[in-house]
Amino acid sequence: MSAARKIMFFAHDPGGANAIFPLIDACRARHHEVCIYAGGPAKIKIRDALDLCSEDVESVLHRLKPDFIITGTSANDFTEKFLWKTARNYDIPTMAVLDHWCNYGIRFSKYGLKDISSYDSAKSFDFLPSFIGVMDDFAKSEMQREGIPADMIYPLGNPHFAALKNRSKDVIPEEIRSRFPQEKQMITFASEPYEEDYGIAPERKALADIVGVSEQTDDVFLVVKLHPKESQDKYREFKNVFFDGETDAVDLIMASDMVISMTSMLLIEACILGKKSISYQPGAANKNKFILTRNGVLPFLNNFEDLEEAINRLLNAPEMLYSFPVDFNAAENIVAFVEKKLCRS
Repeated sequence: MSAARKIMFFAHDPGGANAIFPLIDACRARHHEVCIYAGGPAKIKIRDALDLCSEDVESVLHRLKPDFIITGTSANDFTEKFLWKTARNYDIPTMAVLDHWCNYGIRFSKYGLKDISSYDSAKSFDFLPSFIGVMDDFAKSEMQREGIPADMIYPLGNPHFAALKNRSKDVIPEEIRSRFPQEKQMITFASEPYEEDYGIAPERKALADIVGVSEQTDDVFLVVKLHPKESQDKYREFKNVFFDGETDAVDLIMASDMVISMTSMLLIEACILGKKSISYQPGAANKNKFILTRNGVLPFLNNFEDLEEAINRLLNAPEMLYSFPVDFNAAENIVAFVEKKLCRS
């Protein structure tokens, strides 16, 4: 057992919050002192966190003097980036924990996702933590290809996946389904904030096509799971669907008969939990942009006809279990890694 240290946590986006949240209890179990901060949508996920975005990052670090900082990564917010850069001036080691197999390099650049075209034309990594924890060896190889130095990338897993699996064991699907029509099969569309993050909106086309298929049968009830960054006003033209921004994602997955999304983490979660799942990427030309269609876990569907066939086939199929291997020891891996680095400091 290493000596107890002070470890600071911060996340801004929901995915980053999910990735680091299990680490807080894991550090407490090892008797480390934790200082928890959050901003933006992550404040909903980590409810007892202090708001770092309302404070000066340098003043907080000067006051706290943490031994190590663990963060998520964000689409457009720069708080994590400023935190890594400021921490270097105080010789405080930092680790960013990735939550998804996408947008690897831009997370560490001077650009947000809304400026991804500028990043693609001149890739540079202006904000780097001391270490980057990624989901697996595949993610590491992708990051290396992007140009990020291999010696700072460690395939330690995403702690959220073990928490997801454990959380699902406590869900009673019948209780969740009691809020929805009982006589119909429930399809959940996990929306994504492409419009908010990139300024484009393929999620509107995806939902319109899913509605088009579901309206062909009386046996389907469609729920749209809004992303924490989204407002229902975004889809005000859709009248015959139920919008849900409140139900816990794991509860909704377990209560659903089928989950559809484009490239969302919720779809990855559904596959881990063995739910019937569809990745629908309307008009997309490259299946490799999403981990589940790149590695063949799910078929690559990019047009209405293929979507229609897949939904009708799965509605009449028995439960379909998917094989998507993930490391369920990620929290232990990361805490052990941090302790090892601190012992050397």
